[in-house]
Amino acid sequence: MSIEQFMANFSGFIWNWPVTALCLCSGLFFSLRFLFVQFTALPHALELVKGKYDNPDEQGEITHFQALSAALSGTIGLGNISGVAIAIGMGGPGAVFWMWVIGVFGMATKFVECTLGTHYRDVDKETGEVRGGGMYYIEKGLGNKWKPLAIFFAVAMCLASFGSASLFQTNQAASALNEYFNVDVLLTGVVMFVLTIFVIVGGIKRIGNVASKVVPIMCVIYVLGAVTICLMNFSMLPQAFAVIFHDAFTGTAAAGGVLGIVIKKGVQRAIFSNEAGIGSAPVVHAAVKTDYPVREGIVAAVGPLIDTVIVCTATALVIILSGNYGTEMYVPLDTHKVGFEKRVSSVLPTGWTIDDVAKSPAQATDLQSFRDGVKLLHFKGNSETPKTIALPKMPITDNSIRFSYFKEKGDMALTILKENGMPIGTLSLAEGAGILMKDGKQVAHIEGYNWDNRWSSYVLHIDSPEAAGLGEGEQVLLQLT
Repeated sequence: MSIEQFMANFSGFIWNWPVTALCLCSGLFFSLRFLFVQFTALPHALELVKGKYDNPDEQGEITHFQALSAALSGTIGLGNISGVAIAIGMGGPGAVFWMWVIGVFGMATKFVECTLGTHYRDVDKETGEVRGGGMYYIEKGLGNKWKPLAIFFAVAMCLASFGSASLFQTNQAASALNEYFNVDVLLTGVVMFVLTIFVIVGGIKRIGNVASKVVPIMCVIYVLGAVTICLMNFSMLPQAFAVIFHDAFTGTAAAGGVLGIVIKKGVQRAIFSNEAGIGSAPVVHAAVKTDYPVREGIVAAVGPLIDTVIVCTATALVIILSGNYGTEMYVPLDTHKVGFEKRVSSVLPTGWTIDDVAKSPAQATDLQSFRDGVKLLHFKGNSETPKTIALPKMPITDNSIRFSYFKEKGDMALTILKENGMPIGTLSLAEGAGILMKDGKQVAHIEGYNWDNRWSSYVLHIDSPEAAGLGEGEQVLLQLT
C-alpha cells in the first residue's frame, strides 16, 4: 500500500460521520447555550476588529485585527476554494447550503474555543510572550490528569500543520502555477519556503503584522472577482441559488443522489474551511493583547463568517454559474437542463481505458467540462482501427444529454440506436453541429464546443421521438465511433 493510499484510508476512517456529527452538534449546542452569541455580539466584534478597544498596556503581543487576519491566513484558500470545489463535486450544489449551516454554528464553536484558549494561556512575565491553545485549556481546565490528551492534541496539531497547511497549500499553488503558467514546481516550492522563513522567524508579531496587510487585500480581490462574474451572469443567479436549496434536501446532484452525502460533504468541507472545532485557531488568538478573553472569542467568531459564509459562497456561485458541479451537470443552455455523461461500466472494449483526471490537458473556459468529477474516458487508437463505445441509455423524456471526448486525429461520429440495437441515424461530429433528418422530419440535432480541435463536448437534443420511431417509455442508446 502506498503512502497516499494509507493516508486516504486513515483520513477516511477518522474524518467520517462521528467527527462531523460531533462538530455540528457542538456548534448547535454552543449556539443555544450562549443564545446565538455569533449574532448578538457581532456588532461588538466589528468594533473590536476596528481597534476601538485596543489597549497597548494589556497582556499579549498582537491586536484583535492581526489575530483574526493571522487565523484567516491559514484557512482562506485551504478550504474555501479547493475545498468548495471538492464539496460540490462530490456532494453536489446542496453541499453549499450545509456549509452555510456549519459556518453559522461554527461561529459559536470558534467563540468558545478561542475564549478558552485566551483564558487559559501562559504569559511569560519577563518577555511578555504568550502561548495558548487547546493543549493549555485541556490541561488547565480539565486538570492535570488530562495532560496525556493535551500532549496528544499538541502532537496532532503539529502533524496537521505539515499536512493540511504546508504540504496541501504549497502543492496546490505549485500545481496551479505549473499547469497554467508553466512555472517549475521546485521553483515555486523554494520561493514559498524562503518567503515563509522571512515571516515566521519574526514570531507571532511578524506573522500578525504580515497577515493583517495581506489577508484583507487577498479577500477583497478574490470576492470582487467573484462578484464581477456574478454580475456578468446576474440573470442566472436566482437559478443558481434555487439549485443550491433544491439539492440541499434532495441530493439529486450528489454522487449517487444520496442526501446524506450532500450533508456530510458540506459539513466536512465547512469544518475544513473554517477549522471551527479543530482547535488550531486558539493558538493564534491566544496571543492577542487583551485582559478580557471573551472579547477575543467574539472576534474569532467573525472568522467562519468571512471564511465559510462569504468567501465560500463566492467560490460556490462561480462554480455553479459555470455549470461544472456534481456528477450530474446542469448547464444553462437555452431552456434545457443538460445531464453530464455518467461513467460507463468498468468493463470497456479493447483500447479504451479510464484515466485519472490529473492526466488530462487543461480545459478551456468555453468547454464547460469534459470530466465527470472523478475520472475521464480515454481512447488510444488510430483512424484505421476505430473503436465503438456505448454511452448511457437516455430516456426519451429527457430530451438532451451531454457527452465529451478527446481526439488526437480523425473525426468521430455519434450513432443513435433503439434499445434493441437498431440504428436510428448517425451524426457526424466533425463540424461541431449537425441535424438528423428522417422522412422529412427533424429527429435530433447536436450543439458542440471544440477546443484546440482535440477536446470536444456536445449536447444532443432528441427533437422528435415519434419521428425516430420510439415508443412511449423507450430509451435510446448512444454510440461514439
